[in-house]
Amino acid sequence: VSTELVRFVQGITYAGSVPSPAELTGDFSHTLNAAGKPIIIYDPQTTRANPIGSGFIRDPFLNNVIPPNRINSVSARMRTYFPAPNLAGAQFTGANNYVRTDANRIEKNTYSTRLDHNFTDTTRFFMRYSHDDSPLIRASPYGSDNAGSPGFGPQVFTRHNAVVEVNHVFSPSLIATLRGSYSRLSNFRGPISQGFDITQLGFPANFAPQVGAPAAFPGVNITGYTVSGSIPNSARVGALGSTGLIAFGMNNYALQGQVAKSFRQHELRMGGEARVIQFNALQTGDASNLFSFTSAFTQGPNPSQSTATAGSALATFLLGIPSGSVVPSPALAMQSTYYGGFLQDQWKVTGKFTLNLGLRYEIETPRTERRNQLTNFDYGATPPLPAPGLNLHGALAFVGVKGVARYQAN
Repeated sequence: VSTELVRFVQGITYAGSVPSPAELTGDFSHTLNAAGKPIIIYDPQTTRANPIGSGFIRDPFLNNVIPPNRINSVSARMRTYFPAPNLAGAQFTGANNYVRTDANRIEKNTYSTRLDHNFTDTTRFFMRYSHDDSPLIRASPYGSDNAGSPGFGPQVFTRHNAVVEVNHVFSPSLIATLRGSYSRLSNFRGPISQGFDITQLGFPANFAPQVGAPAAFPGVNITGYTVSGSIPNSARVGALGSTGLIAFGMNNYALQGQVAKSFRQHELRMGGEARVIQFNALQTGDASNLFSFTSAFTQGPNPSQSTATAGSALATFLLGIPSGSVVPSPALAMQSTYYGGFLQDQWKVTGKFTLNLGLRYEIETPRTERRNQLTNFDYGATPPLPAPGLNLHGALAFVGVKGVARYQAN
């Protein structure tokens, strides 16, 4: 039996820009650009045709303050997840006003055990099992208790490996070996808000099933407000939320057999191997459910013209006017099989000359998916959408449908 325990702590610093408390209430009366000039917030509801020219115009909010009744109900809940600034930030803009230090932690535990047993002088047996558990706990940009933090949840790498082998000596010139093994590698990581109910933010109950896994605080990008870490791949670069989900499970089952026979000048070996290889995977992007906000909806007086003194992405966020996307990912359960066999002869022709002869055959099947969620490209198929004047060929063929094999292979 062997055991290895590793404890690793790595310091990290998160830095970035977060809104000021006044701005989160809709008060932009003290918001300045890098030149120290006020940034005027325009009301998108006042957009109208320009009465004295082409295009459109908008009016600014009174006193550069968004009235409380104009702040979107979802945004009002989301804004509570921003931490307060803890630095003065840059002159005029207040950018880079937030910093937080913490540590990433790894607690790796490795165990291995082996058993050997001789049933008789001619039959020997051994078995071994190894287990490796390596959780990586990343520090969160806004703290581990903040569901709106754009951080990653714990990532757990787990490895299992087991093998059983039997050797039997039939005679001084005939030996056989049979071995069975199993190995598994899993990798699981969810967002820090794993299991979060988005109805807490004011979204309707039927919205969560439409966006799919994972149940988490959605990603929110607000131009000019972001946080990043001193160590890469420690968190999502954004303002709020993260939806990255990794769920991998890879299994390998193997059965191997071999016979060795010696006679005269020959040492003959023959054997075979069969494997079943499984790959189960579900992975979503760190911003698979994303709301993005820019200054476009609050700039003016010309709505189509961007300037350094008009419009704020944060004001657009408070008004609840995003662009966005939902990128669903399927859960796949794939499998392939492998078979191999060999015959080898080590022929001692003379005392000074030995000839090795061998033949091996291997075959690996194309992968299949449990629910037939794979496609092939059929070069001879007619596209379902014809183009007049063009004789097009080639289209996707879905496995397991209309007589198509389940294998992903052309």
